[in-house]
Amino acid sequence: ALSYDHVDPASVPDRGDPSKMVIVYVPKRLSPSIVSSSPFCVKLVAWLRMTGIPHEVRPGSLMRAPKGKIPY
Repeated sequence: ALSYDHVDPASVPDRGDPSKMVIVYVPKRLSPSIVSSSPFCVKLVAWLRMTGIPHEVRPGSLMRAPKGKIPY
């Protein structure tokens, strides 16, 4: 069984703080109902939603990506 007794509550970021929002850059959307055509982007955004981590999805470009990869 997993136990989180060792986790210090002060070390966990406040999920309501907009300054700690994660920004996810994904390829241009094909449709408003589809997050991305990339399975890695879909997986990341789904995980962020399930965990309740505040995030924003923005269109990205491989040319502007720091390492030439998406998501970044």
